[in-house]
Amino acid sequence: MVDVDVPSEEDPFRPVSVVARGENRVLTALHDLYGMGVGLQDLHSGSQLMIQRHERGAVAVDRVVSNSRFSFDAGPIDSLMVLHLRDGTYETTTGGVSARVRGWEPLIAFQPGSNAIGTVDHMDTRTVTIDMALVRSVSDTADDDRRRLRFTSLTAPTHGLRQAWLTTADYAARALATESAANPLFHDTVARALAGTALAVFPNTFELDDLHYTRARFAGAATVRRAQAFVEACAAEPLTPAVVAAHVQLSAAALEDGFRRHLSCSVTDFVGRTRLRRAHDELSALPAGASVAQVSARWGWTSRRRFLDDYRKVYGEVPRQRTGA
Repeated sequence: MVDVDVPSEEDPFRPVSVVARGENRVLTALHDLYGMGVGLQDLHSGSQLMIQRHERGAVAVDRVVSNSRFSFDAGPIDSLMVLHLRDGTYETTTGGVSARVRGWEPLIAFQPGSNAIGTVDHMDTRTVTIDMALVRSVSDTADDDRRRLRFTSLTAPTHGLRQAWLTTADYAARALATESAANPLFHDTVARALAGTALAVFPNTFELDDLHYTRARFAGAATVRRAQAFVEACAAEPLTPAVVAAHVQLSAAALEDGFRRHLSCSVTDFVGRTRLRRAHDELSALPAGASVAQVSARWGWTSRRRFLDDYRKVYGEVPRQRTGA
C-alpha cells in the first residue's frame, strides 16, 4: 500500500510524507514524485520506501529511506537530482559516467536527459531535485544546444567542494520548511543558489570563462527596479528591451529573465502597461472633446484601433466614453 500524508491548514509547512510497501507501490511512489519511468529488480515483498518532501517552485528537498537492497533502471527526468547519503550505498551509471558512494558523500543521480542504472543498498539519503529549466537559466545554456549541459563526474572532486554542497543543501532543507518559503522570490533564490552550487561543485561542461559570465548577467530585484524607474521616466521615448537593458548594463536576455522572475511579465509588456496607464491618466484629466488620437500617438501607438482595443481590455471601456472625443 501507499500511505500519503499531506500538509494541513493548521500545519501548512509540514512535509508531504509517503510510505510505500511492496514493489508495485514503490514504483508508483517513485513515478508520482519524480515523474520518471523506473524498473526495479530484486525487491522483496517486505521492501519499504519512505519519502518526506518539502517542495516549493522549481526545487524539492526529500528524505528518502529504503530498508532493502535492489537494482534499478530509471529515467530520464528533466531535473537535476543530487543525492547525499546518510547511510547505505548507492552505485550508478548514467550518461556514460559511473560512481559509487557511501554515507556523507553527494552524488549526481542522473545525467540530464539520460537514464540511470544501478544498485541501492539500504539507503538513507537527502535528495535535492531542481528543475532543469532553472539550471539551464543559471548556466546560460537554455537556448544553445551546442553548449548542452553535461556532468563529466557524478561526484565532487575535493572535500571542500563536497562541504560546499552539503552546507548549501542544509540551508535549503531548513529554509523550505519555513513560512518564508511560500514567497516565490524566496524559494526562487534558494533554487538558484542550489543550481549555482551544483554547477560549481560537480565537474561539468559549463565553463565560466567561455561564457564570459559576470554578476551583471543576473538581474536581481534592485536591477529590475532601476529598469522600471527608467521606463517610467522615459515612457514617451522610443523604448525597446535592448534600450532598457543597456541603461542598467545588462544583456536584453538577462533583463528579460529578471522581469519574468520578479514581475511575471516581459519588458515589452511592462513598457506597454506603463504607456497605457500614462495615456489613461492624461485622457482622464482632459476635457470632453480632447483628441484621443493625439494622446495615443504621444504614448507610442501608431494605430488608433489598436490603442482602443488595448484600452478596452484593461479599463473595460473606450476613451470616447470618458472624454466625449
